[in-house]
Amino acid sequence: MTVMEAWHPERLTELADLWNEAAPDEPLVEDELEACWRPGNTVIGDDHGAVVTHRTGSTVSLDLLAVRPEARRRGAGTRLVVAAIEAVGGDRVQWGASAPWYLWPGIESTRTEALAFAESMGFEHRSPAIQNMAIDTHWQVGGAPPAGLIVRRADPETAGSMLDLVANEFPVWVDELTRAVEHGTAHIVFDDSSDHAVPLGVGAHSVNRLGWIGPMATFASARGHGVGTEALRAVCADLASAGYARAEIAWVGPIRFYAKVGGATIGRTFLPLSRRLRPPASGL
Repeated sequence: MTVMEAWHPERLTELADLWNEAAPDEPLVEDELEACWRPGNTVIGDDHGAVVTHRTGSTVSLDLLAVRPEARRRGAGTRLVVAAIEAVGGDRVQWGASAPWYLWPGIESTRTEALAFAESMGFEHRSPAIQNMAIDTHWQVGGAPPAGLIVRRADPETAGSMLDLVANEFPVWVDELTRAVEHGTAHIVFDDSSDHAVPLGVGAHSVNRLGWIGPMATFASARGHGVGTEALRAVCADLASAGYARAEIAWVGPIRFYAKVGGATIGRTFLPLSRRLRPPASGL
């Protein structure tokens, strides 16, 4: 069992190839692995597979576990997870719900083998299930912003006021939206009725996973005026032009909004799991 330096490009290629061998129905590319990489990530691997973890405070997060098909049900996955936990320490380990860097928000509810394995290692479903929705990216064809609103692609020079508002109202999304600005996949909705364009909301895509929509935010002072609709319209148009006929809306909050505005439907459900490694402090 060895610790691998996965940040190097050749290691990312190796990790992507390993994952795609283990889960060909949910392919990953190197860009997605790099987008979700963070300082302090640890990769433990051997000839049978690899596991990627990071630690925040006393919590260890399992970001990715890939076991070659021929090595399953032989203890390979268990050895990898145990070695990873021992390498980084901590009081609690979670599988999923690891924003703002995540490939999935949990284990998909239809992945029986993965859920059975997690259960065998003592993981439990302790948090609400997380939904992704599916949306046809062409729903916005022919639409136009109402008077007074304008949508622009965010860039590092114009995104400052938007990021300031996000930091105040939605601080958990600052990192993701900062990366979206850097990638050119964030769109800001402005109030263009005054001399100084005021940001009212923002929508982004392809931050952690290519073709996934989010984060999306309408600032408190602008709700109820179609701002979210225009942000979603711009994001979907961007994805449609890139060849995505359908997209996933990640970690959905207001299901009713996406269903009503864009005809989105529940696509996938993810279960965040966790396991305590040692008893909680008594406080005495």
